[in-house]
Amino acid sequence: PQPLSRQGKDSFGGIGMTVLDSLTTLWLMGLRPEFEEAAAFVEAELDFNKADVEVSVFELTIRGIGGLLGAHALSQRQVFVEKAQELGERLLAAFDTPSRIPWPKWNVA
Repeated sequence: PQPLSRQGKDSFGGIGMTVLDSLTTLWLMGLRPEFEEAAAFVEAELDFNKADVEVSVFELTIRGIGGLLGAHALSQRQVFVEKAQELGERLLAAFDTPSRIPWPKWNVA
């Protein structure tokens, strides 16, 4: 973020990373209306095709896939595991390197 200009920077191609990253926190804090709003976003609006830029493989793995799988573990909602699987499949090619160490950034669109 840029404090003086009050402008932020989207480093994740507009997929709503903060929403994905906060799912488990919302559930654990008992913020059910906020969790439901975030879940509705995941179900109806989360579109990895929007992220037509190179994004951090590490961050997408821990915050994106991790957030979705954590939300599934807590709520048992299938949509979270489906979206996590979709993101994982999109990231899989980033691990297809000679060393199997993933590329630092990858386009998941």
